[in-house]
Amino acid sequence: MDDLSMSDDVSTNTNNLAGNFHLGGDDDNDDGENSVDSEPVQYDAVTSTYEPQKPLRRTMSEATFQCGCCYELMVQPTTLNCGHSFCRLCLARWWQSSKDTTCPGCRQPWRGFPHINIIMRTTLEKLFPVPIAVRRGLLNDPENRKLLEEFEKFGKELQEQGKKKSTSGFCSGVVFSLIVVLVLVLVWGLRDDTNMLVRKPVSKWTPEEVSEWIAGLGTWSRENNFPQKFLDSKVNGRLLLGITEEDLRNPPFEIGVNLYVRTIMYELKTVKDLGVKPPKDLWEYKTMHEGKSIFLSYSLKDFPRIAMAYFYVFDYEDLFLPFFHVTCPPPSNESFPDDELFIGEPRDPTVEQWIDFIPKYIFFPYYLIAQFAWSWLDNHPWTCWFVIVNCALLTFIEATVIQWFWKRGARSIPAALRRHVLAMLGTAILVILWPVIPFFICDGMFYWALYLSPFMNLEKLYKILKGRH
Repeated sequence: MDDLSMSDDVSTNTNNLAGNFHLGGDDDNDDGENSVDSEPVQYDAVTSTYEPQKPLRRTMSEATFQCGCCYELMVQPTTLNCGHSFCRLCLARWWQSSKDTTCPGCRQPWRGFPHINIIMRTTLEKLFPVPIAVRRGLLNDPENRKLLEEFEKFGKELQEQGKKKSTSGFCSGVVFSLIVVLVLVLVWGLRDDTNMLVRKPVSKWTPEEVSEWIAGLGTWSRENNFPQKFLDSKVNGRLLLGITEEDLRNPPFEIGVNLYVRTIMYELKTVKDLGVKPPKDLWEYKTMHEGKSIFLSYSLKDFPRIAMAYFYVFDYEDLFLPFFHVTCPPPSNESFPDDELFIGEPRDPTVEQWIDFIPKYIFFPYYLIAQFAWSWLDNHPWTCWFVIVNCALLTFIEATVIQWFWKRGARSIPAALRRHVLAMLGTAILVILWPVIPFFICDGMFYWALYLSPFMNLEKLYKILKGRH
């Protein structure tokens, strides 16, 4: 059917519809080709008594479906991810001449291999059957067929490479992660924790272990040679439990500074109450509180603000105060009465410390974690560097998420909150079930969150930045 007969058909149908549809545009060309409609098509409301008698077809010109390369009616239209459509043969010619996989119009790279737009092809064959048949006959020669075969072959190779790359990347990533976790578990998880002082009763400590405990109280103890004095006196765990302040001031210890005496007695009281040495570093804390260490490793990584609020409510003295005083130390000019203090005494934060802490807590929570890890750099250098790098990556990722929220608006908040709540519930379930989970799995999860998380976040950040470009 040519365009003039199509226009007559539209006029007949519009009369039958009694004015329910009004079509704009006239056919004034004598050569049988329609010009583009000067006015847009307007649709009025269709009454409920309308019963279609014939299929209604709009007046559309061939110019509407011109290829952006050859400026002819598209044959085998292929739509790229940027939205532009071209003849498949024209796209193959562009690929052959430029050796590039970009759009001929906007130069945006392809994602995957473009396929024929079936809906557009069917529409063109119904609207312009004669011109399409003519163009197909003109383009059907051996040279063009060979070019299309090469283009399709290139597409198959491209898809196979993508499948192999994704499969090999996934498999290599899984294998690498498993190897790293296994090595870490063998180094740390399978070590004998029964000899650690955090699990050995004080009454069974040897003089060497008592000296080790004294040395772990701080640099002030080592600088004053207190560990050697206890070792020379052959003080074992039983003797340690019976030491008094008077014993520390008299020979063989002769500790003359009251602050040191009160500190040792305070630490000794803590040891008596616990029956073992309190944890002083990351590995001792993990040995003594395995379930809580898993919770800390995931909660501080996934929802740091909520985790810090949890410390304030439920672990104020054990976790929050040490974390708070390290990240926001008191002013240097602050003084306390000497007779009311001992080294390491937990003190409530001052107003100045809260003023320093709250902005960091709201806007830069990962900075606080990195700052705390930095203070332990001498004790756990490699582990602390992993934590610091991971905090930097998580800060950048959080910034991109906030920008995404800003663009999407309030409608994206419920879904984000739902994911956040599910992540918290998953972490809570892990903490509850850890006593019945094999230690191998617990250690694997702990080291995964601690050491492999930076690599995963680095890949995530790379994908985000690559997607922007």
